[in-house]
Amino acid sequence: ARTHHVAGNLHEAMHYFEDVLGISRHLMKHEIIADCLFRLGHMKQYMGDFASAEVYYHEALRVAIFIHGTSFHMDIATIIFNMGMLAHGWGCLDTAQAMYEEAIAIARTLCPESNANFIRDGLELLSEVVLRRGAPVGLELDDDDDNDSDDDDDETFNEPMARTMVNYRYLESVAFARLVAVCRLRVEIDEKSCASAA
Repeated sequence: ARTHHVAGNLHEAMHYFEDVLGISRHLMKHEIIADCLFRLGHMKQYMGDFASAEVYYHEALRVAIFIHGTSFHMDIATIIFNMGMLAHGWGCLDTAQAMYEEAIAIARTLCPESNANFIRDGLELLSEVVLRRGAPVGLELDDDDDNDSDDDDDETFNEPMARTMVNYRYLESVAFARLVAVCRLRVEIDEKSCASAA
């Protein structure tokens, strides 16, 4: 299954992963179940079958939480991140933003240095969502009761503000990219510190 997946033979890979999934469910091999579900979801997403991908991702998330007993694990962050990409491609920008932010928060909480690539990618995609939504992350429109009017009911896109927030996200992602270079000189420290923290 993995060989076909790497080679890009998705239909053959899915056939084998589904066989492995069935056997793993019979043997109660939850780690393999979660991995197969995630890979099947990823392939379905790549093939444009977003509805099936969503089903696989949700089940993979449920099994992963069962395995780890917590939401704070990079396996779970990765699934949530891909669910965000799925929502992003589907045009569900509110959901995509929430998923990206949750995945980034998990990665930062666990070990930001080792997860720098993951966080950088998340911030870049989050920036795209912010710009498409036309609303800055973390900022809300002030409700001024004294100035309410029917003409003001439609919220307008404050493009300079949104672009400022996107630029901030981009600069933050660049900072993490630089951090990756530093981390490569400290590989032994990263792995040992994360292992002891776990």
